[in-house]
Amino acid sequence: MKKNILQLALLASLIVVSSCASKKDLDNCQRENKELSENYNTTREQLAASQARVTSLEEQLAQQKRDYAALQKSLDKSLSNSSANNVNISKLVDQINESNQYIRHLVEVKSKSDSLNMVLTNNLTRSLSREELKEVDVRVLKGVVYISLADNMLYKSGSYEINDRAAETLS
Repeated sequence: MKKNILQLALLASLIVVSSCASKKDLDNCQRENKELSENYNTTREQLAASQARVTSLEEQLAQQKRDYAALQKSLDKSLSNSSANNVNISKLVDQINESNQYIRHLVEVKSKSDSLNMVLTNNLTRSLSREELKEVDVRVLKGVVYISLADNMLYKSGSYEINDRAAETLS
């Protein structure tokens, strides 16, 4: 029981001492409480703003990831198209090379044809005498050899029969 009384006395003295705080201490505590409350409110506002910013940044990050995925898909598609285009270009190059070979062949054939026509023209003109050359015209036009004979060489005057000299030239 003595312990209870002692504890009760100690508790009563503590209440008396604590309630006897000075006005200055009370004002300091109230001012400090007000500052702490203001700091708390400011910190809560900053926390809310920071959380809003974090949310916004997370949304931006998610959007950037979606954009990145779309760009990556587009790049993959472009690379796929590029390789397909390279195959098409290779085929076109092969076709162009074949066309060039065919054109070279045609040029060679045309050149050979022109050479043969020139040889034929030269042989014809060499086989004719000077008098016959005056009445015979040998030309090559567009790959065709044309031979023109003068009328007075072919026909007797006023006749439809060819003369002997024309027969010899034609043979």
